This record gives sequence, structure tokens and C-alpha cells, in this order.
Amino acid sequence: MHFEEFDNLDFDKLLENKRVNSNKKSRKYSDKMLSEIIGYDKSNLNFDIFVNKIDDAIKREKKYCENVDDLKDKIGSNIGILIENMRN
Repeated sequence: MHFEEFDNLDFDKLLENKRVNSNKKSRKYSDKMLSEIIGYDKSNLNFDIFVNKIDDAIKREKKYCENVDDLKDKIGSNIGILIENMRN
């Protein structure tokens, strides 16, 4: 949610998060899209690209599900609520 491209993802595919190819070594949808958007590599994760975008992620999160009971079946997060509470 740190990046505006998040709003353009296929949320049905994101919820399913299936492998994009049939072989076992293929990436899952979320990994593939993060790679395309920011050059994400889970074996060499650079947190610096996320740190300056925390406030953007929190703003974007508010447009989606924040209820912990509903997050199993919906796109969203509630970590922004935690961060805002810690800041206050």
C-alpha cells in the first residue's frame, strides 16, 4: 500500500495470490507485482524504499478494510491504526 500503483492491482488475484505460472518455482501474484512496481526481491529486501512512504500507506489503507475480522476475505490492513496509536 506504500505505492499508488497498489490501487491498480487486480484485487481478486491479490486475494487468491496464486502462482503466475504452473511451475513450483514461479512467483506468486503479489511477489510478481511488487517486483514490477518497485523491483522487489524478497531475498534482498531494501526497507529504505518503504520507510519514507509509511504515511502514504496509512492514507491508502483507510480506503480499504481495516477490520481484523474481515481481513481474511478482503483487501486491507490494520497496521496503520497501530502506527497512528503508537505515534499519539
